[in-house]
Amino acid sequence: MSYDNKYQLEVIDRETGLLKKITSDIVIFCTGYTHILPSFLNSLKEKIHFDSENNMLIDENYKLSWDGMDTCSIYIQNGARHSHGIADPNLSLLAYRSAVIANDIAGYPLYSQIDGTSLVNWGSK
Repeated sequence: MSYDNKYQLEVIDRETGLLKKITSDIVIFCTGYTHILPSFLNSLKEKIHFDSENNMLIDENYKLSWDGMDTCSIYIQNGARHSHGIADPNLSLLAYRSAVIANDIAGYPLYSQIDGTSLVNWGSK
């Protein structure tokens, strides 16, 4: 609903159950996500390897599988949700993904990785 050309929103934190009221000038609904091959890769499309659902094949180090990968690597950021899970497009993991890629390019661990430890304890009191 609009009040004085503003929107009154009620949101619930599903972890804590807390209700919060927010007044906003604009509301953006993000209801879906579809990844489309970027146009700058169109000239390489015939060389890129895809799975049966037309997703690019990307390894654990975010390296794209393609016909030229023995001499030139292409790394994918924010395009591996189908293979790396729901957290792939989250900016909160950008530094981690960048470290994985840098380590792969270098061929040795430039950056140590945190395994199995969370820096944030969500929902704790």
